[in-house]
Parts: sequence; structure tokens; C-alpha cells
Amino acid sequence: MSPDFISKWESLIQDVDKHRVPVKFIKKLIIKLNGEDGKRKQQTINVEKLFEQGLDISAVEDAIGNRLQLLEAQIVNIDFILNIATIADAVQPETDAFLRKL
Repeated sequence: MSPDFISKWESLIQDVDKHRVPVKFIKKLIIKLNGEDGKRKQQTINVEKLFEQGLDISAVEDAIGNRLQLLEAQIVNIDFILNIATIADAVQPETDAFLRKL
């Protein structure tokens, strides 16, 4: 995919409210935490790497859930870093099919 194509998808997705995102579209989760010393800390779950290691969707969801449950009391915020290429690959064929019907 060209950088221009990815850039267009990034700007489109930037405005989407991301409270419920299928795990296959997540690149990383950045978990913002309140540290025991009162300082802010963060942990990152590299979802893309988990898939690269051969885990299936269910195993990745379990790994994320377990980590979030472990950190639950300290979590301030979670940032989703989306995998734009995966989203574009999934959505673009449907968009093309819809536009052909117009």
C-alpha cells in the first residue's frame, strides 16, 4: 500500500471513537498507570507482535484481558494504536463493492 493510501485511512480513522475495537485491528495498547509513588507510568502491549508469534485471536484477547485485570487498580487510560493497513485491507473491498453499485 502506498504511503498516500495509508495517510488517507489514518486521517479517516483518527476521528472514530475507539471504545470497542476488534483485536485484529489493534497494533498496540498503551496503558497509562498511576504508579505507587504517585508518578505516571505506562506499559505497552504489542498486539501485532503477539499475532506474529502465532497466537490466535482468542489467545491474544486472553493475554490482553489478563494484563488489564492485573493492572486494573492502576489504570488511568488506555490508548489504542490501530493497524491502519489491516483496517484498510478489511474495509476497502467492501467500500469498492458498494461504490460500484452506485
